[in-house]
Amino acid sequence: MILTLKDPSGAVEKRFSCRSYRPESLTGADRKSLLNSLTALNHHPSPLPVKAKSVPSIQLYPPDSQNPDLSALRFFKNASSFLYAPVPHETGIEITYGYQMEMAVLRATEIGIASCWLGYFNSARLSFLVPPGRFIPSLVVLGYPRQHKTVREQVIRRVIRAEDRHGWDRLFFTGDFSSPLPFDPDHPLKTPLSFVRKSPSSGNTQPWRLLISRDLGEVHFYKKAANRAYELKKLHHIDLGIALCHFHLGTLFAGLQGRWIRSLTRGSAPPSNLEYIMTWQKISRMV
Repeated sequence: MILTLKDPSGAVEKRFSCRSYRPESLTGADRKSLLNSLTALNHHPSPLPVKAKSVPSIQLYPPDSQNPDLSALRFFKNASSFLYAPVPHETGIEITYGYQMEMAVLRATEIGIASCWLGYFNSARLSFLVPPGRFIPSLVVLGYPRQHKTVREQVIRRVIRAEDRHGWDRLFFTGDFSSPLPFDPDHPLKTPLSFVRKSPSSGNTQPWRLLISRDLGEVHFYKKAANRAYELKKLHHIDLGIALCHFHLGTLFAGLQGRWIRSLTRGSAPPSNLEYIMTWQKISRMV
């Protein structure tokens, strides 16, 4: 489901991965607003054509302000809450997870709550939150950002080059993968493509590659594994779900109508290091 955001472009632009927070819990008003958004998000099916049929039911921890166990967030200074969703072991669930959870992240951003995706955590410390037969693919840490970043956070952001994004000609292609797309301020898909470039990813690896049909009617999403550890843990699949969410928001913001499909006709064969994920197909308006 696409939540109604007041300013999708603003939320995408303002979101950043925050690792140090002010020592205060979420206010009652912010908690209520976020919970209302999660309720709406959890009661609608994902539009993505993946084999997983389950919709991640995103939860806020702690459910109230009483004695939360935040030991799993020990590397996040003063973090007060986190989002999570126990999901079944279904094929493609990580993609859906990334898509749905990023919607919650952007809604939190609009409310004024900072966040950070967390793929590595001590799952044993969260076993009390996970029913049998389910697992938590990742967490989203929440809180109010400190005015000044800690030294540790500055070092992390410098190491992963958190502010850097690959150029259009490295991420996007037209017709086939031998035709990289240079930045074009007048491109009909400029908004959704720009939203994708702002997507967060594991270690800022940006593992998505987009192949745009020459008639602009289809955009095929591929995954390029950039880190073996992330790939084994399927964090890159979560990354792709996040990118799909950003692209979908960008199309709606630009007034473009489309749907997600699994396409059998994607043009020339991709390089062997790319894995096809899914396709956004434009829907022409009836005249």
